[in-house]
Amino acid sequence: MLDLLAPTQPGAPVTPEAFRRTYDAALRDGTTPNGVFASKVMWGYLPDLLLGLRTLPQSQGLRPPQALAAAFPRLAYVQVLRRDKVAQAVSLWTAVQTAQWRDDGRAPTEHDPEYSFRGIDHLADQLLAQERAWTRWFAGAGIEPVTIVYEELAEEPRGVTHRVLDGLGLEPADVPDPGMRRQAGGRSVEWIERYHDERARVPA
Repeated sequence: MLDLLAPTQPGAPVTPEAFRRTYDAALRDGTTPNGVFASKVMWGYLPDLLLGLRTLPQSQGLRPPQALAAAFPRLAYVQVLRRDKVAQAVSLWTAVQTAQWRDDGRAPTEHDPEYSFRGIDHLADQLLAQERAWTRWFAGAGIEPVTIVYEELAEEPRGVTHRVLDGLGLEPADVPDPGMRRQAGGRSVEWIERYHDERARVPA
């Protein structure tokens, strides 16, 4: 399974100074003219983010929810749930093979992804576990996030976006067309059907 993945580059430790520069740049580049900053955080990224935030003067010595709130004033959360974990796993399995994480109009990678039941099955389990971990984390911290469903967002992006803005107490805004396209296509549909067929034949 690992042989199908694209080559990876080993990471390097991030110094407090480097994290501060990244943090400052993220706030600057990710803040829209109305003063709102937003960022997407995967469950697997949270520990490293918290390690970095604890190097900031305002977040030192604080528990995770408080450290995040100190680093990002007036913090609010939006939790995105996805009903179809197999479709999500197929998308992720394709992305980790091609190292192409979004369709923004650029030329696709030359690496042609290959189907793997084990790869998709592993990722489906991981995605479900991570979603449950976020839900437990929110509950343990006493946080009630604005919750949306990916399938509804993909079907009606403007309506769901307005619902998010309302849930966050922000003024309504014109919602432009998405800058990225959904990557799912005929291959994804074929792999989803193939996975379900093979999964049904796995002994309980």
